[in-house]
Amino acid sequence: MLLDTNAISAWGSRMQVFLRYCAATGPGIFRLLPAIALGEYRFGVVSSTRRAALEQWLTEVEVACVVLAPDAGTARHYAAIRDTLRRANTPIRRVGW
Repeated sequence: MLLDTNAISAWGSRMQVFLRYCAATGPGIFRLLPAIALGEYRFGVVSSTRRAALEQWLTEVEVACVVLAPDAGTARHYAAIRDTLRRANTPIRRVGW
């Protein structure tokens, strides 16, 4: 399962629909966390009044996930997907929980 910042927020706020979905996927499923999404979430935490607690929680999230680092292959793949979506006039849509 590939997590984005919305999924991290749902996990952190204990959003029940998201937690049920995670439970249904089983304990052995890899939770993939792009480094960019993690950075975006950490950026938001910096100005939080609950910064220390959220930073500790994010460290636990990092341990529970496989953090994906972008590389040149990622950039090529991203460009190809984005071009395909642009040509099809199909924007990326967020799936609501």
